[in-house]
Amino acid sequence: MLENSVLTGKTAFAEADDGDGKALSFTFWDETEETTQGTDSQKAVVLVKGFSYDLTDGKSPTVVVNPFYWKGLNSNSIYGSGAKTGDSYSVSSISELQGHIELESDWKETDAYKNNEAETDSTKKNFVYDGDPKVSGKITFTGTAYDEHSLSKITFTFGDKFTNEELAHYDTATSAWVKSDAKMADDGYEVTIEDAEKDSKGNSATYGVYEDTAFFGQKGHKVYWTLSINTAKITKIADKEVTLTVIAEDLAANTTKTSGTNTAGENEVQAPDKSTGYIPGQELSTTVKYSVTDGTTNYPIYKMDVVPYITSVVTKLAGNDKTNPEIYSRTARGHYPISSSENSVTLKGFNLAEDNADFTLNETTISGLTTREYVHTVNSIESINNKNNNGSHGAYNVSVEGLAEKTKVANMYNRQPNNTTNLTLTDDVYFDIWEFKDGAQGNKGKIKEPIMRINPSNNVVGFAFASGPAHFCMPSQTNSFELWQKNYADYNGIAMAYDYSGYAHTIAVGLDTEPNSNYAGRMNYTNSAFGHKGRGGNRNDADYKDQSYGNFQRRTQVALDSIGGAGTLDQERFSDVSIATASAESGFPRVYIAYCDTNSEQIRFRYGEINALTRSTGDGTANFTQFGQINDSKKKGSNDAVSDDTNNSYNLHGAFDAHADYYSLIAGGSTGNVSGEYVSIDAIPGTGINTDIVVVVWYDGTNLNYMYRYGTKDDTDANSDAVANKWSKPKVIFEDAGAYCKIKADSVGGIHIACFDEINSDLKYAYMPGYNSETIYKATVDSYSQIGSNLELDVGRKTATGNVIPYISYYAEGMRSMPKFAYLPDGINKTAPIVPNGADTDTNLFTGSWEVSLLPTTSKVRNDNIQIAVWKNRANGVINYTPASTATAVAPTADGSTIKPNGTSEVVVGYAITKGSIGYIETAMRK
Repeated sequence: MLENSVLTGKTAFAEADDGDGKALSFTFWDETEETTQGTDSQKAVVLVKGFSYDLTDGKSPTVVVNPFYWKGLNSNSIYGSGAKTGDSYSVSSISELQGHIELESDWKETDAYKNNEAETDSTKKNFVYDGDPKVSGKITFTGTAYDEHSLSKITFTFGDKFTNEELAHYDTATSAWVKSDAKMADDGYEVTIEDAEKDSKGNSATYGVYEDTAFFGQKGHKVYWTLSINTAKITKIADKEVTLTVIAEDLAANTTKTSGTNTAGENEVQAPDKSTGYIPGQELSTTVKYSVTDGTTNYPIYKMDVVPYITSVVTKLAGNDKTNPEIYSRTARGHYPISSSENSVTLKGFNLAEDNADFTLNETTISGLTTREYVHTVNSIESINNKNNNGSHGAYNVSVEGLAEKTKVANMYNRQPNNTTNLTLTDDVYFDIWEFKDGAQGNKGKIKEPIMRINPSNNVVGFAFASGPAHFCMPSQTNSFELWQKNYADYNGIAMAYDYSGYAHTIAVGLDTEPNSNYAGRMNYTNSAFGHKGRGGNRNDADYKDQSYGNFQRRTQVALDSIGGAGTLDQERFSDVSIATASAESGFPRVYIAYCDTNSEQIRFRYGEINALTRSTGDGTANFTQFGQINDSKKKGSNDAVSDDTNNSYNLHGAFDAHADYYSLIAGGSTGNVSGEYVSIDAIPGTGINTDIVVVVWYDGTNLNYMYRYGTKDDTDANSDAVANKWSKPKVIFEDAGAYCKIKADSVGGIHIACFDEINSDLKYAYMPGYNSETIYKATVDSYSQIGSNLELDVGRKTATGNVIPYISYYAEGMRSMPKFAYLPDGINKTAPIVPNGADTDTNLFTGSWEVSLLPTTSKVRNDNIQIAVWKNRANGVINYTPASTATAVAPTADGSTIKPNGTSEVVVGYAITKGSIGYIETAMRK
């Protein structure tokens, strides 16, 4: 071995002595008698040219900090993601990751980045939205350090928290690296380092996804290191333009250059050579390149933005399922439904508070929130959730043939599938803030069969319902409800509809029975214009809300049928009742009624034009205004063409069965149509009763059937084949489904139908572009658990020329007996309808096409009607998201209320609840 001093003849070395083109001469002496070897013996001199001297270490070591990468859930730059317990990874879902990273390549696909880049005013640019990666929580850096001679130590600086911290040093005595013993939990970072190793074939070991190597020999000294950091340890918790700087030092005390140029005029900082479009973490090949030239490539600084990131939101609804809270706490489109009166909402995630602590919104903060995207701000930096790319997947290949959707989304870092009901959930944070208020109060008892509609003339929310043990309530023209009628017993069979002018038209069935006298309660039609006080006769000015015989009087209502007949008294005779109006700004409203009569196994139909604002003429008991088939004109001594009412049953308390002249049949009798227990009716307004188009659906116990009627109404039963003036031939909408069916005609003539599939516990929806359309567009809206009963349906148009949006409310018995609602945000184009499924019936997974949400009420909800109504323009059906509220709302008492819109919600949901022994109707509006 030749030492440097022998080669150069010097004992002190300077970098100037190094260089290329050096020559060495070697003298070989023989050993001969009588000579002294090396002095006067024979010799030969060999001159060797072209040597390079590198006798002094004057060159700085180089460092490469690799970019962040994402190859999948268990191979990425997030701390702990690749850890294993036995053969299983410790991290099995996105929610278990200890940090979050937005890769440069994925971030640059976002609008936030593109808009920021396009901004020409430098004062308006946001440095957080530049092309740097965005990091949160605990992350892991990888890289290498190299020196052509020998490395001594490596240090790092990160933000304002860690400065010149030793990552590792080389112990020359043991010829081994000694890494820092810092721990993540205690110190906020930890280190690993890999020295020279050989594989089974003697090749240098390769580490990480960048094929980094480590060695120590003639090629120099190179190590592979990893550094994991808790980014929340920085002083400001979140900050922009945060850098990691890694510095290597060699045995000659040279340190890594971080700027400047070398003697050749080249930049000291040289990035790795990458192929065009390279995504960090990609498998390297002849076409995919990420290469480092030892001694030349020097990339010791990595710049990023440390941002707040929300991983989950813990709301009241989340407590309904501790193992998979998002089933309850998130909507089909990922929103978080929150009551405006919740005590707390907890944000979980990274860099939200010191040391990655949770952040809790208190009651005061929650009460001030409105429905919108939620942004959490730390150090003036907003959470990145709503700005990132929901399709981000780094180097993970989402296009592999046959790749299961569940597997794909599990490896996309901005997705949050719950794997039970929803694979479309993302990390977006959107709060639906719901205001819950009492809209009506029961009178000494529960509320049953609540019906809710919006008065189109003044936007007041109107209610009709059975109140307590003996009252029926309905609205007047100005309020939400008042006590309207009293009975000897309670009520059922409640139905209500408003006309264009804001008059409420209702049906209510009194349940009084007296078998010995053959007395039976009545199914009555009434109109808010009629009032609830008598006029004339021996009960002049009696208020029927205070009189137990209110259900039997004729002065403010029309007796259509009774719960008795043919010797039978049956409180459940009328299993379903439906009422609809057709009216315009001028002219009289037309009323259409359908009801299921279980005694006769018929579904009956009535209609009439309401051409007077009073029922009683004021001359006693003899004369009352009649309205076509909405008629109780028979009385004792009558000479009407219909059979004589010899027992005066219409006028007094007696049970009766309505005369066939005053109704026709939709199903049962000789129609050939099978009757059932559910029916719903609506009307497309014409210019009068003979130009209105009536549409109806009913469930016959097997199928949901649809018919329409048009032309001159001649009271013909529904047994025709779509000839004018008669009913159309029935059309099956759904097979083996149809309970709680509802039908609604929209402002452009489209027909919307919803029902409950009792066999599969699914919510079904159907659409027809017109009443006589041959094509039916069908969809499953919701299918998880036992949901879909007690439903209601309303529709509204986005704009005067826009799509029509269906809204459905329903009861979720299998989800803690809560109210639920769904709507189609994109709406339906009448000329080119697309009606997607909201849920897959085979998997119960939401598709995200429909928005489906539980309502975050804490009230005890009754298993009864779940009502929904949309504020809209009464002339064209366009949704009015901020209807004017000129009158002051009046809180409910047992006597009445006036409920107005909150000015922000386009929709209101209403349902019966109980507080102790008293019933209420609770309303829910988005704030």
